[in-house]
Amino acid sequence: MWSYTIAIFLAALAAILIAWIFTKNKDDKTRYYALAIPCMICAVWALVFCWTWFYYFNIFLALPALLISVILFYFVRKLGSKERLTKIILWNYALLLLLTVTSAIFFEVFHW
Repeated sequence: MWSYTIAIFLAALAAILIAWIFTKNKDDKTRYYALAIPCMICAVWALVFCWTWFYYFNIFLALPALLISVILFYFVRKLGSKERLTKIILWNYALLLLLTVTSAIFFEVFHW
């Protein structure tokens, strides 16, 4: 179980490091896409696994990718807040939140 989480975390760190190295002296547009694409990949990964509340798998599969995506999104937002990809990532976060809460209610996680 932890191997997936570690693999996601290491892959995201590698993507961030590669993006930082290759875009160190580039223009803002190149840096924007170098950070926005890994951010989008992590957000989609979190969206795919956010519904897995049984045995709390989403904490191990979706939460690390979501945290990495939110950290990357902070830097992406500073580089290009008006870009289309930024809005797509925000919609992905909204859908992720809706799906997580809906599935938590469905699986009776909170025992209301």
